[in-house]
Amino acid sequence: MYDKIIAYQTIDEEMEKLQAVLDLLKEANLTLNLIKCNFFKKSIDYLGFEISHEGVRPGLKKVEDVAAFKTPQNVQEVRQFLGLSSFA
Repeated sequence: MYDKIIAYQTIDEEMEKLQAVLDLLKEANLTLNLIKCNFFKKSIDYLGFEISHEGVRPGLKKVEDVAAFKTPQNVQEVRQFLGLSSFA
C-alpha cells in the first residue's frame, strides 16, 4: 500500500481528516499495519526530506552524506556528488 501523509493546522482538523481517511480505507476493505503508522508528528523524514510546518528541506541524513562526501578525484565522482547534492 502507499504512504499517506495528512497535513493539518490543528488537532481538531487532524482528527477530522484522519477519520475521513480511516473511513475510506474501511469502505475499501483495506487495513493498516499500526506498527508502521505514526500519528500527530510535528515533523517526519520522508524519502530523504524533512517535512514539517516550516516546509520541506533536505533530511539530516542527506546533509550528513553531502558533508562527508570525499573530494571528487575524477569525472565520475564529480557526477556522483552532483547527483547527491542536487537531488530534489
